[in-house]
Amino acid sequence: MKSVQTKANSSALLSISNHILKWSLPNDLHEPIYGDLHEQFHIINKQSAFKACLWLIQQICSVLWHFSHSTQRGTYMFLISIFSIIAIVLMTFWLGGELSMYFDIPSILIVCLPAILVSLMAVGKETFMSSFKLLLNTHLLNELEETNEHVKTFEVMGKTAMLMGWFGIVTGAIAIASNISAEMFASVFGPAFAVMCLTLLYSLMMKTFCYVAILRLTR
Repeated sequence: MKSVQTKANSSALLSISNHILKWSLPNDLHEPIYGDLHEQFHIINKQSAFKACLWLIQQICSVLWHFSHSTQRGTYMFLISIFSIIAIVLMTFWLGGELSMYFDIPSILIVCLPAILVSLMAVGKETFMSSFKLLLNTHLLNELEETNEHVKTFEVMGKTAMLMGWFGIVTGAIAIASNISAEMFASVFGPAFAVMCLTLLYSLMMKTFCYVAILRLTR
């Protein structure tokens, strides 16, 4: 039973390694390097499964270090851009007050769900899913002659998010104006207006992500 489990773990590790190598290596080097690693892994595995797994992980890390910065440069730049924007936004939230006041689940759902659903209906499930894969894989991006449909995914998503943001602003303003009394205005309007504006904030954040994604796909 233990040997069966060990074999399954080894197969899973080899499969993961193959995907990582395919992502990080130039296309002409993937097959020969994976073949050598696969052969050497089984030789070491006969002596010790643990040593074989440790050796394979070290080799994969070495390949990532030496090749991915050139083969997946666009992916790294995209991720750095996204994380930089997130860091700046979070820092702005922190400087503006408590982070909790910038998070509202209903507002997130109002913006994100329609944006995702409309984009999904506009381009189809296959194109929608592959659009996100292209953001993280330069090889796939380079293989495509055109990315118009994939760009459309993020164009529709960004525009829908902005529309829903303004929709949240308008509906929130109507709700406040219809239900607030003169006596409660001073104490209620501020917090209510802040929550109302969160939909626009989330739509701007989603629009920014879509803008960076479009730049990634059109480079």
